[in-house]
Amino acid sequence: MSRPLLLLALMLSMLLFTGNAFAHFVPGNTVNSAAPETKLAAQHTPTPVPQADSGATASEQPLYFFLFTHTEDPFNYELSEERYVRFVPEVEERAATHPDAHLTWTIMFQGSDAQVVADRNPQTGVVDLLRAANQAGVVEFGYHAHHDPTYLNRPQTGFSNDSSWEELVNGMVDWLGCVKDVTRGGCIAPTGGGISAVLDNFGPVQAVSGAFLQSDVAYEGGPTSYAVTKFLPDRLVGFGYPDHGPFASDQKRAAVAALMERLTPTTETSSTVFWADNVIKMTGGSPIDGTRGIDPLRGPRYAQGMLAGLDRSRPNVVLTGLASKYLYTKQLPQNSPTIYGYAHPDSPQLPPELLNSPAEKERFYQQSLDTLDYLLDEVLPANPGSRFIDSADLVQMVAPPPYWSLSPGQIAALAHWALANWTDRPPDWVSDGTDYYSLRDLFTLLVLALAQGDVRASGEKISLPTAYGPLEAADAAGEITLSRQAIVALATQLAPDFAPEPGWQVTPRAMIQPVYATAAGRITAAQLSYGMAAVYAADYAGTPVASVTLPATQAMPVTYDLLRQIGCLATCTGTAWSFKPARLQAPPSSSTPPATSTPTSTPLPTSTSPPTATPLPTSTATPSPTPAAGKATIWLPSIIARRPAFPSQPAVYTLFSINVQDFSYPAQSAAVLDRIIGLHEATQVPVDIYLTDTMAQIYADQYPDLLTRLRTSPVVAISYHTRPPRPYAGPNDWLGLGRMAADERYQTILRYETHAVDPVTGQTTAAPGGYQYVADVIGYPPYAASASSGKPNLTAAADRVFHDLGAQMTVSHGGTVTLGARRDGLLLRPEQVDDRLFEHVGEQADTAFEEALAQALAAQQGDAPVFIGIKMHDNDFFAMQSAWVTVYVQGRKRPPWDVSQ
Repeated sequence: MSRPLLLLALMLSMLLFTGNAFAHFVPGNTVNSAAPETKLAAQHTPTPVPQADSGATASEQPLYFFLFTHTEDPFNYELSEERYVRFVPEVEERAATHPDAHLTWTIMFQGSDAQVVADRNPQTGVVDLLRAANQAGVVEFGYHAHHDPTYLNRPQTGFSNDSSWEELVNGMVDWLGCVKDVTRGGCIAPTGGGISAVLDNFGPVQAVSGAFLQSDVAYEGGPTSYAVTKFLPDRLVGFGYPDHGPFASDQKRAAVAALMERLTPTTETSSTVFWADNVIKMTGGSPIDGTRGIDPLRGPRYAQGMLAGLDRSRPNVVLTGLASKYLYTKQLPQNSPTIYGYAHPDSPQLPPELLNSPAEKERFYQQSLDTLDYLLDEVLPANPGSRFIDSADLVQMVAPPPYWSLSPGQIAALAHWALANWTDRPPDWVSDGTDYYSLRDLFTLLVLALAQGDVRASGEKISLPTAYGPLEAADAAGEITLSRQAIVALATQLAPDFAPEPGWQVTPRAMIQPVYATAAGRITAAQLSYGMAAVYAADYAGTPVASVTLPATQAMPVTYDLLRQIGCLATCTGTAWSFKPARLQAPPSSSTPPATSTPTSTPLPTSTSPPTATPLPTSTATPSPTPAAGKATIWLPSIIARRPAFPSQPAVYTLFSINVQDFSYPAQSAAVLDRIIGLHEATQVPVDIYLTDTMAQIYADQYPDLLTRLRTSPVVAISYHTRPPRPYAGPNDWLGLGRMAADERYQTILRYETHAVDPVTGQTTAAPGGYQYVADVIGYPPYAASASSGKPNLTAAADRVFHDLGAQMTVSHGGTVTLGARRDGLLLRPEQVDDRLFEHVGEQADTAFEEALAQALAAQQGDAPVFIGIKMHDNDFFAMQSAWVTVYVQGRKRPPWDVSQ
């Protein structure tokens, strides 16, 4: 039997052997594994809110898709407006044919491009089109502030930790409402821009995003959320932490995930939604799960991967960003319509070299529609209760009308929960046994409830007020004892501050102060909250206390520390007091609600009396920390998926990969690759195929059917690797990259990864090439990318370029790599054994694999899963050596090269 047939037979045997025994990975998913949870040192974990036994099965919970667009382009009129002209009819048609999907599209303008579209309406009719779609219930409008002009000329650049509340609010009010110079920034008219431009030209604004006090940390904060209420008094919906920009970094994502861990106590909560600063915030992807939101232009496979990575024991809200600027704008680092336009104010339209070609643009439009159809026709039917939601749906899911009125019994439950979970600092949030409320909610509700007098006599529900603060982290220096009468008197004195305000003013009356004066001395807001909780709980039980000893407590919960790690201004003390989980209930008109797992608070005592003396008795002492249940999880890389056919996750995984590289024999390469895909499709075993840009170009030009198969095969995932003559693709740095300054080195490699390379001279050409070209021809960023130079400074620079272009993983050779390891912001492909099939010709597949398995298990660390990499190259099937080796390695080391040999 010939060598190619022997190798194919060995591969088929290996596929069949491993296919019956082990889990195989494909891009796009995460896998739970029984491993210890990483915990923050010396931080108290609150008493968990228990999961009620509702009898519900542990079935997958619904997916809720929030379809939106951040418009972000006031310069490239025709290209930008084409999005609305083309997508509105498509969305309307799908909404009509899928009525149960509740398809709604939230278009979030920035003020400048909203005005541009409105000014052009007489000649384009785009505003009329969008208003008609809004009246039909298919489109709603929002405001996205972040890209309003300009990045450098805006009030936020002058904000600091020394900025007062008034300075921050006034600055944001000006910026959110004024008409700005579209290319140079700065207000040129005090009103009519920003939010007002959307309101005046399109209609009601239902959601606001990107209104950051600090853009690099995505911090909106109390001053901004309050400034927005000057224009939108009832605004409740916003966006949380993004999944791109600075938040694509491992450090930021880890910090956000740590915060979300504390805001997702039960399976009715999800890290895709949370409360902050009186706003329900949707986050880009699930930080805990390591997923991102869905970018439809990347096609259905990308959407499939992101959805498969979600923890489906919880309902999830999935941000789905239709019609982004990258339909027509090249996805390059530091390239966008606003970045370019603000840097070139005299000629702000994107030049041709920064625009996608007509063919690329059409492909992205089609992939966007394909993704929408995939969600409507495949995902929703397969996931009962799943649907699209709009802003009003989200509010009804998280905060329906009953949420805003609390009975005395509910407030007593909040008080007990707070006392039971108070350590040397307040709990992160409180619960009444069903829903979640913030520390700020607790404070204001207790003020109003105690001011009413006899808590049992009235029986009246109290409306949850909107408040702000405290604006400082004032820790208590020591204990202080206050009488019940003094605490009630102080609450009664404060109650008018939290009544509904008649109008908007720069500093709201409903502001929690850091400290309060009493006859016994100054107390902090945290101490007062503790004291009011003790008094109210005792009063409700009918056994009032004479006095309460307020502990020497810190002012801020643990979430404050995590918020500081992510980044914020000094006013984030108020944000920390505003955090609370968002309990996701079924939206209106859903026929299948999520399975309930109702939390319960620390129950009201029945046999144990509430506090009766000073100090509070041990019956309300802080319980010992209890770790949250069900959190023992390792999150696999977001490009790795599980095959759900297995009853439990095994400890061993196989990764099949094919490196394609032989440009001298393209016909043989294409034939081998086509046959390999057939083998993997027949056995349903996933395979990673690593392309060079040269081979992608050859397939695109000469074998378009093969390229289509690579893009559409359900078992194929495309990654990318480099080969010489790129000067960082091997040990021969003929260009001298190692001697360059770091920024020059990065820019040079970026040029190589966005342009083609002359095979003779090794220099870049004007044609597209590199990683970006492969991403363009296959329709999504290749999951992994690698360049094996052997030189740390070149490897680090290449990793940065790949990361910035969209790669999620890279490859390390010459040793074992454990799951979760990273390098330069990229995950490393896990591998305990590098099993190269071409070294096992003539062997039995089971014997070869069992040897690799024994090696892998010998390298296992603890209970961590192990990975066997099974590799081949296209040329292994028909040549003894690869063309790039004979041309660029064995031959001449420097250009010009003879590519005919």
